[in-house]
Amino acid sequence: MAVGLLALGFSVAADAAAQPVRTPTNPLDPVSPTPAPPAAPSAVPTTATPSPAPAPVTAPRLDPATVGAEAPAIAELLPEGLEGAGGWSEAQVVSRASTTSLSVSQASASRAASEVAVTAAELGFLPNVTLGARYTRLSNITPGTFPTFNTPGCIQDLAACQANPDAYVQQAVLQQPILDQFSLTASIGYNLTELIGGKRLDLEAAHADADAARAQEAGAGLDASQVAVRSYWDVVRARAQQQLAVESRAVSEKRVAEARARFRQGVATDVEVLEAVGVERSYARLERIAEARVRLAETNLRHLLALPADEPLVLAARLEQGLPTAPPADTPLVRKALDQSPEIAAARARVEAAEARAASREARLYPSLTASFNLNYDNPNSRIFPQTQKFTGTWDATVALRWSVDGTIIGVAQRDQLDHLAHQQRIALEQLQQGVEERVIAAAADLDAALLGIDKARFEAGAARRRIDQRRQLYASGMATLTELAAAENAWLSARLSLVDALVDARVADAALRRAVGTAAPLAPKASP
Repeated sequence: MAVGLLALGFSVAADAAAQPVRTPTNPLDPVSPTPAPPAAPSAVPTTATPSPAPAPVTAPRLDPATVGAEAPAIAELLPEGLEGAGGWSEAQVVSRASTTSLSVSQASASRAASEVAVTAAELGFLPNVTLGARYTRLSNITPGTFPTFNTPGCIQDLAACQANPDAYVQQAVLQQPILDQFSLTASIGYNLTELIGGKRLDLEAAHADADAARAQEAGAGLDASQVAVRSYWDVVRARAQQQLAVESRAVSEKRVAEARARFRQGVATDVEVLEAVGVERSYARLERIAEARVRLAETNLRHLLALPADEPLVLAARLEQGLPTAPPADTPLVRKALDQSPEIAAARARVEAAEARAASREARLYPSLTASFNLNYDNPNSRIFPQTQKFTGTWDATVALRWSVDGTIIGVAQRDQLDHLAHQQRIALEQLQQGVEERVIAAAADLDAALLGIDKARFEAGAARRRIDQRRQLYASGMATLTELAAAENAWLSARLSLVDALVDARVADAALRRAVGTAAPLAPKASP
């Protein structure tokens, strides 16, 4: 969009410069090759004195060696000073962006969380082990008693026993209370059906989620690479536009000075001066816009690379070198994209995870078999009578088969819900595959068109340069007007801007195609400079 606005501004300047110049005598008169000097301003209309006819001028002959069908080299048509020694290369920018990009950091955090979830699912296969310790203090209580007859004592004194049998009845204490209670317990249990059912499927779902997160991280890295390439060349484009705007303004200032000098000499009209000044002002405006775009593009690249604002941003960029080549055929590119696209890999993993969760919920609909072993080491041990104030160990083992009727009814509905979610993920995968195929075809076409645009812009720039050389020679010989020369200079500027756009667009299109295919490597060898 920035390039379009800049080109629009220059086209407006070209339209203004191409307006026909009229003489003060009659505003409908056509432009003369050598305009007559303007009449002196007067409040009373006067008859202009005809000037003597100018001597015939022969148009200069161009050197045939400079005329040919071959366009000049790209380097000859580009502005100078864009490349900085020891500056950032495209590969360095892409490498740094892969570590500083916030989207990559976010995807890395998601991947780390999914890997921890896999570890948690693996630990779910451990048996349930419980250890416990308890101390209980009982309040002071009166122990329970029951009457007993002292038979041995009665036998020893049978006469006294017969005379007073109640004297031989005693209150016996069944168990003296133990006020301090200590208990150590240990238990281990396992759901045997979970071992081959739900937990196994939960682990498969966790692994699939981790695969999806890793694929998303790879996709975020490719996105960062594409953004880095576009941001890098956006800075180069903006600097080239600024350089061309500065050069054009300098030329337009020279044309203003020439128009004023010609006006003072009486060989140009005031309209030519005004037009020259208008063109110069338009270039000044475009120079200011180009400066703002340079600042914006550099700020964007600094944010992407996490560079401080005061660090010089030097780029080792050569627009004419390392250009991409024509893309291969669509069919192998589509197959390659379907095989290695991180988005498709993530979608497939999400399908596997959804199917595993649905299967896991279904496995829990059936009866579950659990086994447990418990060990008690208590003081006193309540399982032993009479109780003694010492630690005594006892154990028990349990095997239980359980089935929840209401849980099964609810679980069927939950299983159906997960089945529908898995079906939704399969549809999303199919849509994504179709979208990837369409994006690859479109990106390949864009790259092919962008490469053809380079040739178009190169030949147009070559033609514009020769046209301006011709106009300058004709202008120096008096065979062309200042307006015609300004129009040729504006066409030369527009052609060079179009060439810069074409070179940058080709690189951006190549990055977009590689992103659509799902690779950061070049799809074909780079073109030789």
